[in-house]
Amino acid sequence: LFGWLLSLFGLSRVAVIGGMAILTMHRLTVEPVAYASARTDLKAGLGILLAVCGAARDWWRPGPILLMAGGALIAWLSKETAVVLLFLLPLTWWVQARRRPAPPTAIGYALLAVWLTGLTVAMVALRDRSATQYVNIGELLGGFVAWPEWLAIQSAAAIRLIGAVILPLPLTVDYDYDLIPTAFRWLSVAALATIGFVAIWQHQRRPLIAYGAIWTLVALLPRLIVQTPRGYLNEHQFYVPFLGCVIVL
Repeated sequence: LFGWLLSLFGLSRVAVIGGMAILTMHRLTVEPVAYASARTDLKAGLGILLAVCGAARDWWRPGPILLMAGGALIAWLSKETAVVLLFLLPLTWWVQARRRPAPPTAIGYALLAVWLTGLTVAMVALRDRSATQYVNIGELLGGFVAWPEWLAIQSAAAIRLIGAVILPLPLTVDYDYDLIPTAFRWLSVAALATIGFVAIWQHQRRPLIAYGAIWTLVALLPRLIVQTPRGYLNEHQFYVPFLGCVIVL
C-alpha cells in the first residue's frame, strides 16, 4: 500500500522500492510488529494508507470514494487517532491537484461538505469526552499536568523519535522523558514549529517533502493534545507519523 501511494505521487520506481524498503526494514517499525498492544496502531496505519491511496487517485470517482470510506472505517474502528484523516485527506487532494485536473464542481462541493461535517463532529466529540475515557483507570494514579507541560514533554519525545529515523539513537521500551531538562523540552516545541514553518514555506517548490513533513506533524497532533498519564509517546505509537518521515526521505 505504501509503495502504491508513492507511485501515485509520480515517484520513480527506485524511489518507490526505496520507500518500501525503509518502511519494511527500519528499526522503528520493530515495536509495532512485535507488541500485541500495538496491533491497533498497525490496523490504524492500514486504514489510513487505504484512505489516502483513494484520495491520491481520482478521488471524486466511485472506486476511490469507497476506498477512502472503507479505509477511514478500518482506521477509526482501530484507534481514535484516525481522526488525523480529516486533515490528511484534503492535504492529499491538494498535492494531487497540482498534477491532476480539478474534479467536477458539484461532487467536489459535496465531498467538501461531508469533510467539514466530519471535522466538526470529531472536534465536538474530542472536546466533550472526559479525560478518563482516554486512559486506563490504573493510569489515573499518575494524575494530570498542565497542558503546556504535557506539550513540552511530548514534543521532546517526538523530536527524539524523528531523530531516530536517521540517527542511531538508542531505543528502549520505556524512555524516561521526565529526566529531560525543561529547556530541551521547549526547544523541541520550537523544533516542531520550525518543521511546520519550513514545510509551509517550501510547499510550492517541494510539495511532496512539505506533504510528508505536515503528515508527520498532523499524525503527532493528537499525542500533543490528549493526555495519557505515564504514557508518553513511544516507538509503536510513532508508526503513522513515521510514514510521513519516510515520504520526506
